Amino acid sequence: MATRGILRYINLFVIVFMSIMAGCSSGQSNLKTNVNSSDSSKVEGKVTIEFWNGHTGPDGKVMASLVKDFEQSHPNIQINIQSLPWDELFTKAQLAIKSGSGPDLVTMPFDRMISYKDSMFKPIDDLVKGNINMADFDKNLWSKTLFDGKQYGIPLDTHPYVLYYRPDLFKKAGLELLPKDRPITKEEFEKDAKALTSDTVKGFAFKQTAIHSFWDFWGFFLQNGGTLYNSDQTKSEFNSKAAKETLQYLISLQDDKKVVPEGVMDWKTAFSRFNEGSVAMLLHGSWLIPALEESKTPYETAMVPQLGSGDYAAFANMHVFAFTRSDEVKTKAAMEFVQWVETTENAAKWGMGSGNVPAQLKAREKYAENPKLQPIAKTAEMMKGKLFMNPYNKKGDTMIYKYIVPSLEGVYSKTMTIDQALGNIDKGINESLK
Repeated sequence: MATRGILRYINLFVIVFMSIMAGCSSGQSNLKTNVNSSDSSKVEGKVTIEFWNGHTGPDGKVMASLVKDFEQSHPNIQINIQSLPWDELFTKAQLAIKSGSGPDLVTMPFDRMISYKDSMFKPIDDLVKGNINMADFDKNLWSKTLFDGKQYGIPLDTHPYVLYYRPDLFKKAGLELLPKDRPITKEEFEKDAKALTSDTVKGFAFKQTAIHSFWDFWGFFLQNGGTLYNSDQTKSEFNSKAAKETLQYLISLQDDKKVVPEGVMDWKTAFSRFNEGSVAMLLHGSWLIPALEESKTPYETAMVPQLGSGDYAAFANMHVFAFTRSDEVKTKAAMEFVQWVETTENAAKWGMGSGNVPAQLKAREKYAENPKLQPIAKTAEMMKGKLFMNPYNKKGDTMIYKYIVPSLEGVYSKTMTIDQALGNIDKGINESLK
């Protein structure tokens, strides 16, 4: 059943992606009107805009549905969607913008905004004034869209990490379902993981390869008081007691407590084992919910456990609407679409369909009415402005992919000691901060 569910999800994605790609063609506007802070009127006449995003999973289906509904109620605005893997999107968009084409509107993961805002986007303070009400949004997410006092985006959602678990396996082990309004403690987590582990089932799985190794590590590292570098970003602070304790604990779950499957766990294997029921608890982002719904996997959600000794933290990021402003008429049409998406009904539709927590507050209330989404909304609430995401300085990607991920992989594959890995990461971060 799990295999068939995954195949259904894959087939659905291919169909949606191909249909989206088929609609990608450039369009020209027949209007010549400037957008300014006092002009919040609707676009008149025919206009076509290019909307690029990285929603290549089931969330792409949700966004495509929103676009279709918008076009039906706004027949003068056509939206061509192009959904690409994020890194491919960044590369293609930069090249297209330089040549005078490319997207008018992009949904960006916020941790990448600092790297691409100058080459792809322009400030939107004048667009926001009179068109978008800041009071409607999570003020902490809103504040993250400001760089050097200028606004570069409009928050769409935040997507925190989640503890997914199999309620059928909990029931079989004689365990109660997990609370939805608080994270379970380290003691509770260990008790449940042990009770769930048998000859055919492991209580927990965390990913140990690629970017997933960083995501699964990051929240617990922060819970232990870890920081990547000092406040002025001149020196690494990664090689620390927090990093060492976090890695030692995760490894102990596999080697000593035996509640994690043997071997190096990649994302596909972890998801497959959770679907088939040989793993009872799994960490991943809120964006996994549509895939679990499609696969008909029995699942429940809880907040990321409090395994560290400090303040609560979980990995999270956010999606932001950003504007290239290469054509101000198209920009005006793009803003009209964003305004429409950010209404309570449509923002809630995006959140409940994608699994991600709406940045629009009334939509978040509707989102949290769904019991499976309540722990995710609670996580966003507990962040209180501490949006724990990939470190977002200009060289953040270099640090993560060039230094942190390979060293974490080395620890998990036992080709590198923890001390060697932390030393390598420290050295790399210091080099990148020069």
